Amino acid sequence: MPQQLQDQAERAQGLDVTTVVARISDIAQRARSTALEAAEAGDRAGVLRAGDSELRALAVLATNGETSELEIERRRSYQDLSAAVIRVSRRDPETAERIASELDRMNRPILAEDVRDQAVSRNEIA
Repeated sequence: MPQQLQDQAERAQGLDVTTVVARISDIAQRARSTALEAAEAGDRAGVLRAGDSELRALAVLATNGETSELEIERRRSYQDLSAAVIRVSRRDPETAERIASELDRMNRPILAEDVRDQAVSRNEIA
C-alpha cells in the first residue's frame, strides 16, 4: 500500500480512546467558539444551541474521567509521536534499530520489539 494511503487509513480509523477523547474535546472547543461568534452576532438561539453542544461534549469528557485539556492534548501528541516512529521504522530499518536499541537501554524491551517488528514487517512486504 502506498505510504500516503497507509497514513490516511491510520488517521481515518481513529477509534482508540485517545482519538475519541481528542475528537470530543475538539467538538467542545468548536462549540465554544461558535457560541462566542453567535454572541457577537447577537444570535441568542445560536448561543444556546452551541452552549448546549459544548455542555454535552464536556459532560462526556467528565463522565469518562477527563479532567485536563492539557492531558488530552499530551496523549494526542504521544500518539502522533508513536505513529511517526512506526512510519520511520517501516521506511528505515537502521533508524528503527537505533530507536529499538534506545528503548532497550530504557528498559522498554516490549516497545523495542514492536519497533523492530515494524521494520521487519515492512521489509517482508517490500
